[in-house]
Amino acid sequence: MTTARAENERRRAKTDRLRARGLDPFPSFTLRDRNLVAELVERHDPVEMRAGVYFEYRYRLSGRVIARRKADEIVLLDLRDRSGTIRLSVNADDDSARATVADADIGDIVSVVGHVYVTARDQLCLEVESGSLLAKALQLPLTKGLNPNGRRRELELMASPECRRLFAARAAALSAVRDWMARHDFVEVETPILQRLAGGALARPFLTHHNALDCEVSLRLSTELYLRRCSIGDMERVYELGKCFRNEGISRRHSPEFTMLEWYMAYSDYRDIATAAEQLVTQVANRVLGRLRVTYKGNVIDLEPPWRRLTFGEAIKERTGLDVFAASESELSAALSESPASGSSWADVVLKIYGSRVEPYLIQPTIVYDCPLDVHPCMKRHADRSQLVESFDVVLGGVEISSGGTALTDPDEQWQRFEAQRGGLNGTDPHPSDQELVAALQYGAPPAAGAGMGIDRLLMVLLDSDSIRDVTLFPMA
Repeated sequence: MTTARAENERRRAKTDRLRARGLDPFPSFTLRDRNLVAELVERHDPVEMRAGVYFEYRYRLSGRVIARRKADEIVLLDLRDRSGTIRLSVNADDDSARATVADADIGDIVSVVGHVYVTARDQLCLEVESGSLLAKALQLPLTKGLNPNGRRRELELMASPECRRLFAARAAALSAVRDWMARHDFVEVETPILQRLAGGALARPFLTHHNALDCEVSLRLSTELYLRRCSIGDMERVYELGKCFRNEGISRRHSPEFTMLEWYMAYSDYRDIATAAEQLVTQVANRVLGRLRVTYKGNVIDLEPPWRRLTFGEAIKERTGLDVFAASESELSAALSESPASGSSWADVVLKIYGSRVEPYLIQPTIVYDCPLDVHPCMKRHADRSQLVESFDVVLGGVEISSGGTALTDPDEQWQRFEAQRGGLNGTDPHPSDQELVAALQYGAPPAAGAGMGIDRLLMVLLDSDSIRDVTLFPMA
């Protein structure tokens, strides 16, 4: 029998003995005057207090036992709650008020009442007067050898303070986003997750069947088209922070389920919304880290605004020496490490050059303006170069974390763009969600700019994580 199996059987036997004595190993919790470990620590400085027992200071604590040892008749337990950890001292006699706690195993959840006790080594403890078991751990919690893939995240959270801090930081980031939006008069909206046909991105959706309506529906790819319709409806500043889904490949930067922030600003253009993205990132960094200098993959990144700004063409020329607007097809092909696929457009080739030879080397925060039109069918055409749009990308640490641009408001041109995009894929008409947007545009749309920001990618950079899986609480794979 393995050591782990023997330990688990011992815990099962102990649980059976508790039940035989009429004690519930998983009782209802009815206490309402629970203290936190941090309260005790903040109120009592063991260095200033003399060693001894302080009966006048009594506390009720609840939490998980994370360490145990026995010294003569005294059982020493380390109790952890959300605020910190403290040592419990339990007299292991036959007093039923203490016996259950004294017999607790690592992983058990207990509640205790006791008084402050300071050891001769100036350690602050709680000497237990009474206590009870709240939940029996039937298996020994794993603390080593965990595969950090998120599939047993509850065990990682239990074993690693750093893991718990990371997801507390994620929560702080989401709160910082909402605070910035509220201060700038944005309204948070909720758009459909189940859509008859998903739009807003060229990606393969997850499909399912709606039984009541007897129709196929898909999980949303993006919130963009619905936010645009909100903008058309004179909601001048709107945003949504939520999950999007794409039934495509998985990599360290891509997940089928991801958290996306998308927002629209009426009476603004792509330069205005790029500045908004800059402000958002700096606010999130300040809230999560308390500073604007971060380290990602060994590189120190300074997020202090203003960030560097340059155009798509300038970025490629600076890195490769190639003027993509004047270069021949052979020169463009030569700039790639492999030959472009048959039928590749100019936009396809220059985007591959940018993605392989430019973006990974933009370590300091950079805003890249004026990207090719082909990949942004809902953005306004650039006034000086018809093959470009008024767009921006934000790159940090070689990772694109935000993009957006000036919204196209001409319904006829928008229809033509959708026809070209969909026709290039399968020769079909634009699908219904696109038609709804074009119909809405015919009522008149204010000039506006929209943007999206990948929250998971942003957190990867801020928290120096190697994979999107590391910043996702329960990743699928």
